[in-house]
Amino acid sequence: MATAPAYAATPRYAVGNLTTGVTTLTVTGVTGLTSIIAAGANGTRINRVRIKATASNAASLVSLWIYSGSGNAQLFDQFVTTSTTPSSTVASYQADKTYTDFVLPTGYTLYASAYTTENWNVECFAADL
Repeated sequence: MATAPAYAATPRYAVGNLTTGVTTLTVTGVTGLTSIIAAGANGTRINRVRIKATASNAASLVSLWIYSGSGNAQLFDQFVTTSTTPSSTVASYQADKTYTDFVLPTGYTLYASAYTTENWNVECFAADL
């Protein structure tokens, strides 16, 4: 039983670039997924995930997966995107999700995938415990 709260020890920022599509809601291992952030030695608190299109995008999905280090990655969360064509007056698509109780255990990794073959940055704002 813990006797003291676990505070964030080291802030972390990680980014992964998605360029290929994964059109299923189950995967074998981590096939087709992009690693975003691996948990630190005492676990990592995920505070926020942002997706940012780096080109025009269609209405689609960006999925987050949790991988324990063995077996298959498990679908954790999804972003629903809307079609956007960036220009001098239109910003590329961006969405954020904030998590209040998401701790990635030691040995686990957060992965991401896009449903369609498009260009996305997936940014993770986190802190090691």
